[in-house]
Amino acid sequence: MKTKPVIRKFIFLSLFVGLISTFNMSAHAQAADTTPVEFRYVGKLNDQPLFQLNISNPDNDTYTIKVFDEDGYIFYYNSVKSKLFSKKFQLQADDLPKGWFNVEIRSKNKNTVEVFRVTRISRFVQETSITKL
Repeated sequence: MKTKPVIRKFIFLSLFVGLISTFNMSAHAQAADTTPVEFRYVGKLNDQPLFQLNISNPDNDTYTIKVFDEDGYIFYYNSVKSKLFSKKFQLQADDLPKGWFNVEIRSKNKNTVEVFRVTRISRFVQETSITKL
């Protein structure tokens, strides 16, 4: 008989924790969707990695873009002020660090910083396939 109240409390606590987690995740997802900065890997061009940076800037804020490695070496640094900014970066694979590098986009007026970390991993893949003829 004593197990029913314990089970009810457990179910209530489980639902309460699940509900709070859902609200927290949806609030985080909404905040992530409003960011004006997009940085993505496009692919390879002439066997070199190609990235694209898009900044939607309706307030005409000044953004500073900095690409640097773990040792602090700066590959690229520029300030832009445009309502819609888009730039493709083709970085030479031989010049890139072996581990990782960061792309930092800093807003001057809003005083916000977005940082993207790019990690390079090389793998050897060998595939074997069988086809019925």
